[in-house]
Amino acid sequence: MLIELPNGTYVITIRNQQPSVFIQLLRLFRGVFRISTGQGEGAFLIDRGCIHGAFYRERDLVFVGDMAVARADASALESVAGGAECTLMRYSEEEFNTALDISKRQGLGISSSREGSEPKALSEAHLNRIADQPGVIAVSACYEGYIVKSVGEGDFEQIAALAEELFRAGMKTVLEMEIGTLDQITLETGERKLIVVRAGDLCVCVIASNDANLGLVRIALKSISDDCASV
Repeated sequence: MLIELPNGTYVITIRNQQPSVFIQLLRLFRGVFRISTGQGEGAFLIDRGCIHGAFYRERDLVFVGDMAVARADASALESVAGGAECTLMRYSEEEFNTALDISKRQGLGISSSREGSEPKALSEAHLNRIADQPGVIAVSACYEGYIVKSVGEGDFEQIAALAEELFRAGMKTVLEMEIGTLDQITLETGERKLIVVRAGDLCVCVIASNDANLGLVRIALKSISDDCASV
């Protein structure tokens, strides 16, 4: 079986990773995730951490869908290096739709348990919990570059456009440096502070004055992230 997906634009290569673990770190990416385990190779079609199609070829055997994910993970664990070489290629919307069509025609689909979903609920009360902290000027929750909810005063359209790009760049940096998983990004200037953190499928952005107590803000953000994770 010969399966050709669009090439995409190169983002990063990480070595000695278990494929399913690496995918969970890529919730802001859309593209193809190409893997090589030393025993075989394949590709996963992903959109913000969700697998929409997968195939894995090992010698004369070809695995598709859930079996491809399971076999790639097993091969990575069995390899001498203890993981796979994982390369991410970002897709444009047109490239992703083309790849998704190929995935459907080739029967690469995965079970509903791995499919994507709508962003988890985040109430205005959640945002107010942060906005009530001393020094907080504005709080915004965004999804795929669009505002979901916001509290306070600020240029929320600009925040939504930049937040995910900022978090994506930070995630790429920590992956390249192999220093763990990115929890949040904090920017400080002489006048303002900006915190960007993940809460489920959303990016939550906080703009605060320079004298704001970031410790209290981070506690509020952590409680919101925990609430979203438990939905």
